[in-house]
Parts: sequence; C-alpha cells; structure tokens
Amino acid sequence: AGNGMVSLSMLEKDYARSVIAYDRSMKCMREIPRRERLSKCVGSDTCSLPFGNELFDVVICRYAFHHFEHKLKTLREITRVLKNNGLFLYSDPVFPEQCKIVLNPLYAIREDDFFGYLGYFETINIFLMAELSIRLIRPYTYHYSSFDTYLDAVDSESLSENSGDFAKRLKAKIRRAWFHLDDTIKREIGFDLEHAPGGPRYHVIDIAAVKNVVSR
Repeated sequence: AGNGMVSLSMLEKDYARSVIAYDRSMKCMREIPRRERLSKCVGSDTCSLPFGNELFDVVICRYAFHHFEHKLKTLREITRVLKNNGLFLYSDPVFPEQCKIVLNPLYAIREDDFFGYLGYFETINIFLMAELSIRLIRPYTYHYSSFDTYLDAVDSESLSENSGDFAKRLKAKIRRAWFHLDDTIKREIGFDLEHAPGGPRYHVIDIAAVKNVVSR
C-alpha cells in the first residue's frame, strides 16, 4: 500500500511480488497504469484501513501525512496491517515549532484537506507511540523554483464556474501573508519573498521504521 509511482517502481524492479495502491482519489488511481501484480483500492478513512491484520511486508506513505487529520490513529492502523518486523517507509515535511504555528494556517488555505505539518520531535514521538521502531532517518531539503510554482498548488478544481477568479484572489491573499512573515520565520525556511528569488523551502525527512515484534 502506498504512493502510486513508488508502487510501479517496486513492481518493475521486482522488489515486490504484488502491490496494493491505496488512495482517496479516484482520479489519481486512474493515472496509475495497469500492471498484472498491481491492485488499486480507493478509500478515505485512514483510521480504518480495509485490510486484514499483519497483511503487508512493507507500507509506504510519501508526502501525504499532512492530509491525515488523526495522525496517531493512522499510524496505529499502519502498524496493525504490517507483519511483525514489517517495514514502514515514510516521507513528509517537518517544521520548527514557531515556523509550524505560523505556516500551517497558510498551507490550510493553499491545500485541500490539510491538517498540519508536524515538528521533528512530534514525528518521532508518534512513531514510538504507534509501536514503530525507527531504524533510519534521512533529512533533506526541497526548494520550490519560484513562488508562483508554490502557488500553483492552490486547489480550484471543485469550485464554481468563477473558480479562476477565486483562485486568483486566494493566491493574492497567500502572497500577502508570506510577504508579511516575521523575520525569524523567513530565516527558518530560508525564504524572503521581498529580497530573494525562488520559492519556499521544505525541510523533509525520510523515515524507515519496523513494527515491533509482539511477544505472545
């Protein structure tokens, strides 16, 4: 279960005998090419995954965790469907505490169904609470090429016929908010809309974790 492109890569390189791609978006599922060993499952409730206990050797969740409202419950569901010593591969941005408090409301305006980025220690803590043992952490930075590229993520597909005008107003509102960010926040994200080219910078972590073996 995991990101569609990752699912295809695992099959093409024979890393997996079979893969289930799970997503709430039917549109995304249609974009994934058909493969003999690839199954698709559409669902929206990450707190109640439609899979049996201890079913998967590997679960992958990439750049989606900020869209989950109940993060600990979701992680516990992932733990449930993993076999003992099963592998969980995770990627998502992390933010310093002050930066997160200021920017999460802006991302909620920009993205559909956004429920917040976590801080570094928050992320580590919920993994431990979900009985996942972290084996490897890889931090890296993603930098948007421009602020306009960042704004392109504003979702207007589900709006009315005037969605184009609405999106323009929404983008202008977000741009003004970024322009007036506190200097401390600008330093933490390495971005200053007034004086520097480029777009916002994300601090991202990849985590490889295993399900703790339960003694019976």
